[in-house]
Amino acid sequence: MGVGFGNGVNLEYNNIVDELAEQGVTNSRAFSVALGPSSQNNGGLVIFGGIDTKKYAGKLFTFPNLPPQPGEKNHWRYWIQLDSIGFTKANGGGSTVYQNSRTPIVLDSGATYSYLPASIITKLAADFGGTMDSDGITQVPCSLLNQGGSVDFTFGQLVIRVPNKEFLRQVDSSTCIMGAMVAEDTLLLGDTFMRSAYGMLIPPAPGLSCGQLLTATQSSLTRPTRKSRWPRTPTAAPASRASRRARVPWATCRASAPAPPRAARRRTCGWPSPASPACSW
Repeated sequence: MGVGFGNGVNLEYNNIVDELAEQGVTNSRAFSVALGPSSQNNGGLVIFGGIDTKKYAGKLFTFPNLPPQPGEKNHWRYWIQLDSIGFTKANGGGSTVYQNSRTPIVLDSGATYSYLPASIITKLAADFGGTMDSDGITQVPCSLLNQGGSVDFTFGQLVIRVPNKEFLRQVDSSTCIMGAMVAEDTLLLGDTFMRSAYGMLIPPAPGLSCGQLLTATQSSLTRPTRKSRWPRTPTAAPASRASRRARVPWATCRASAPAPPRAARRRTCGWPSPASPACSW
């Protein structure tokens, strides 16, 4: 299920977001995504035309959707400015912000792993006490899964803290790996980041909103009205005209089961993951 930029931007036909809006199922092309933690069954949620205010902490921060980067050939994706990457040790062991980690990056839950600059992967591997093999996969001690600590991604005033148990992957009873690899071309944040974030997008408007994911089981679906706009910071880009219309219905897709492990290679299926959801609207 592709929900990237659709008709008139990247495509010459409607994707599902376009079609829902054109058929009047939603009055906005906005949609929000909460993949949920890897340990939570049926935790993933996609909402077309609305947001779930119980699925994120505090408020959503809105950022410009950066235009296609060099080499993208005018193909629009969900590019965002990442200001820094850091590492927080378990048990109050302190935090480190990696130098020269500011970079544009793509949000893409069609990728199982995240793909980062080689210098950042080297620093993360060292902080996790890991060893990289010839395939570029970093093996780490499985004991880290049961400890605190996080990998921290800063976007302006927003910091998304990804717990070790989400950023690391257990392959078998004795093998665990880091959920990030050296990017061969496009830098992107995949499922190992997205499972700790809540995202809302309004294509083709140049803005996307993010917040720290909450794992609460409750839901509170909200739709914008003329007096109630999308949550955003005071300096955020204004919501699209369509998203300000009254009585915006929504559609929801909930994953019927966790996505199975995928090969350790980059995928560019768009955002969110096409993991065979069971949908109703």
